[in-house]
Amino acid sequence: MDETRKVFIENLRKLLELKGVTQKEFADALGLNKQTVNSWFRGVSFPNTDKLDAIAAYFDVDRGSLISFLETDHRIPAHLLFYMQA
Repeated sequence: MDETRKVFIENLRKLLELKGVTQKEFADALGLNKQTVNSWFRGVSFPNTDKLDAIAAYFDVDRGSLISFLETDHRIPAHLLFYMQA
């Protein structure tokens, strides 16, 4: 599994936790089946650009933050740092 997928999985997991929704609730909100979301979490597949945009809109973050870490701390995704500072 490449680094982008690993980062995406970790970021998505944290965003779901912060929003307090399950994978099923998230899938339903985006009009997806749970198996699609589950395949993202397993690293079997990766969302296309349209799906990344929908995910970003759902969590109110920019698309790039779904797949990147802060340069200063590779353990903390940039979009989550905002929540930690609030």
